[in-house]
Amino acid sequence: MRCNLQELYQQSVDVIDNFRRIEPRPWDERILAIELCGEVGSLTHALLDTEGYKRRPPNLPAVKNECADVLFIVLRLSGYCGFSLPDTAQPLTTGGAEHPLALEDVGLELSRLAGEVSAHAIGQMVLSVETLLGMAALVEAVAEHYRFSLRDAYLSELNICRRWQAKNLTSSRWRQRLLSWLGKGR
Repeated sequence: MRCNLQELYQQSVDVIDNFRRIEPRPWDERILAIELCGEVGSLTHALLDTEGYKRRPPNLPAVKNECADVLFIVLRLSGYCGFSLPDTAQPLTTGGAEHPLALEDVGLELSRLAGEVSAHAIGQMVLSVETLLGMAALVEAVAEHYRFSLRDAYLSELNICRRWQAKNLTSSRWRQRLLSWLGKGR
């Protein structure tokens, strides 16, 4: 089942806005690119674990989580850059006739595309919507390979973010009230 990228982006707007309020410093394209590289690395580690390349047990929940995290940053970047995403990315299959990319190479291809995002962030190239769509298609191909719903994993991660944000926004407001009160008491 293909993810509707527009729907997922719309579902993410409140989470993105809350992160903007919580983050101690504003996130620009450079910081989003750095975060994307980190999330791609985390997904690659989870894939290596799950495919038996490391001495850790397979960890399908980590693959789901990291696919959702990569997709979140891809969608956040698309909004930041003002890209209008189509409803779905072009379908890919790992190791199939449509796309001969082996699952083990997904991390490399995601890293290459994250490198394009990084090159854009430092002014070395123009970022294209195709780069972000390629990343979305790759994480969707991983989900299809492992037979899980990327949409469900993504929405689950958004709900975790919302709960975390609610806690942090509340404590942030308390902190602001306390500092305001202390400032007035002087």
